[in-house]
Amino acid sequence: MNRRESLAFGLALAAASTLSPFGAFAQAPYPARPVKLIVPFPPGGVVDVIGRLWAERVGSSLGTIVVDNRGGAAGVIGAAEVARSQPDGYTLLMGNTSTQILNPAVMRRPPYDPIFVDQERERLIPVIKATGFRID
Repeated sequence: MNRRESLAFGLALAAASTLSPFGAFAQAPYPARPVKLIVPFPPGGVVDVIGRLWAERVGSSLGTIVVDNRGGAAGVIGAAEVARSQPDGYTLLMGNTSTQILNPAVMRRPPYDPIFVDQERERLIPVIKATGFRID
């Protein structure tokens, strides 16, 4: 890296560090309303139980979490609803290997892309992996 590139990088880093805190003042505290956790399987199954345990554990820090079971088509219906939802962080998916690996492998064109992560909003990320949730 030459002197000009180092100077440009340093100026960009200084500008980013001084301007970045000002964008957060206009935002409301998260969550301002209940968070919806979509479980793409019927009530009473393993994914539903894990989703409800997660909602109970994380609810103490996030507030109200509404568990919404959208079973059908091996999880495709619920996963597609999350993909179509507003990218505001209030709709989460409790996915598993069926919704994230098997369905995209056997379907020609699934209605969602499990590998795509919206860099701005990060809409389709594994919920348990993102929170570090453990069942003790």
